[in-house]
Amino acid sequence: MSRNFYSSAIFFASLYVIIVLITSVASFQLGQRLGELPSFSTWYLIQLALSFIWLLILLKYFHGKEYWITFWGLAILIATTFIHFALSIRVFSTNEITNSYVIAAHVVPAANALFGISLIFSKSKKRYWLKVGGIFLLFIGLITLTGTAWVSSSLTALHDGSATKMTQWASIVEIIVPILLLLNFNKERLESKKLETYSQGGLSSAISFVVFAAFLSMSFYGYKLNTEIKNLSENTNYNEYENKLARPFEARTFTNDHGKILQYRLLKPLNYDSNKTYPLVISLHGSSGRGNDNVKQVSRTLVASLLSNGKNQAKYPAFVFVPQCPPYADWGGITNIEAVDSLVLDVIFALEKEFAIDKNRRYITGISMGGFGVWHLISTQPDMFAAAIPICGAGNPKLAENLTDIPIWAFHGAKDRNVLVRGSQDMIEAIKNQGGDPNYTEFPDRAHHISNDVIGTSGLLGWLFAQERK
Repeated sequence: MSRNFYSSAIFFASLYVIIVLITSVASFQLGQRLGELPSFSTWYLIQLALSFIWLLILLKYFHGKEYWITFWGLAILIATTFIHFALSIRVFSTNEITNSYVIAAHVVPAANALFGISLIFSKSKKRYWLKVGGIFLLFIGLITLTGTAWVSSSLTALHDGSATKMTQWASIVEIIVPILLLLNFNKERLESKKLETYSQGGLSSAISFVVFAAFLSMSFYGYKLNTEIKNLSENTNYNEYENKLARPFEARTFTNDHGKILQYRLLKPLNYDSNKTYPLVISLHGSSGRGNDNVKQVSRTLVASLLSNGKNQAKYPAFVFVPQCPPYADWGGITNIEAVDSLVLDVIFALEKEFAIDKNRRYITGISMGGFGVWHLISTQPDMFAAAIPICGAGNPKLAENLTDIPIWAFHGAKDRNVLVRGSQDMIEAIKNQGGDPNYTEFPDRAHHISNDVIGTSGLLGWLFAQERK
C-alpha cells in the first residue's frame, strides 16, 4: 500500500470524525428537533457519503493486506450499516418507526461486534491499533445491542428521553474507533518505504477531486446547519409553517399555586358571545410536540388544526385548548415519567371560570403520546368528558369499567411500531367486556402516521360535537 493511500485514509478518517462530532454536538443541543432543520437531510447524506468512502478505504486496506476474515467482517458491517442509514432517513423524515428499521437497529450493533471480533482474533491482530480498535468495537457493539433491546421493549425509554440520550452518547463513543484506525494508518504511512508524491492524473487526481468535493460540501452545509441551529436557539418560532398553523391560536401561560408552568394555545369561537356557552376541545399532541416554544404543538395535533379551518370554525364554534408538554414529561399513563395531567385539568377549570364554556361538552382528543393522555384522563376523570378520540394510543384496561358511559372513537394503524396496535385493541376489548360500546377504526395497511386517514373519516367532527355528558 502506498503513502498516497494512507494519506487519503487519514484525511477521510479525520473528516468522518469531524462530521460525526458536529452531528453529535448538534444532537445534544437540539435533540429530536435536529431532524426538523432544513439542511439536516443534506448534512446527513454527506455524512453517509463520507462514511461510505471511509469504509471502502478500510475494505481496500484489508483486501490489500489479505486480512480476509476482517475483510468479510467489514463487508457484512457495511451492508447492514447502509441499510440502517437508508431506513434512518425515512424515520427522520416521517418520525415513523418500521419493522425493518427495528430489525436493522439490532443487526448493526451485532455486525459491529462481529467486526470487532475479527480484528481481535484474526491475522489483523498483529497491528496494535487494529486490535485495540477491535476491542472497542466489540465492547460498543455489545453495549449498544443491549441498549437497543432495552429501548425497544421499554415504553418509558421511548418517552422519557432515554433512547435519544443513548443514541447521542453512542455516537460520541463510536468516534474512538476511527481515531484508533487513523493512528494505525499513520503508523503504516510512516513505515511505508514507498515515498511517492501525488500525481495530477489517474487515481491520484480522482482522489484529490473527491477530497476537495468532500471538504467543500462539508464546509458549506456545516455553515448552513450552524446558522439554522443558531436561528432556532435565538428564535424558537422561526419555522413559518408552524407559525402559520399556530397564529389563529392565542399564546398563553398558566402557573399553578406551586409554581408549575404549562404553556398552551387557545382558539376562541368565531364571534364569541359571552351570553352563550360553547364546547371545549382539549387537543393533546404527540411526543414531537414537546418543548417550550408554545408553537409547534398545534402542528403536532390533529383536531386542533382541523378546527382552525374557517369553515369548521363556523360550523362547529368551540374553544380549542392545545397545551404543550414540557421536554421529557408526558400527559399521564406512562410509568416513571413526570406527568402534567393535573396541570391540564387546572387550566381547564381556569378557562371555565374565564369564559362561557359548557361543562357538559368537554371533548378530548390526542395522537400518539397524546393518545396515551386521552386514555389516561378519561379513565381517571370519567365524569369530566362528554366524548374522546384517542389516536394511536394505549391505556390501562383495568380501568375500563370507568369508560362504559363515555362515547369513544379510537383509531390505530395495524402496522404501527411506534405504539403497537394492541394498545388500542386491549382498551376497546376491555370496555366491551364491561358492557360499553366504543367505536374503533383500525387501518389494516397503515402504521403510525394515520392523520390523513382519520381526517378522511366521514362524520368524525359531526359525531364529536353531537355528544353531551348526561
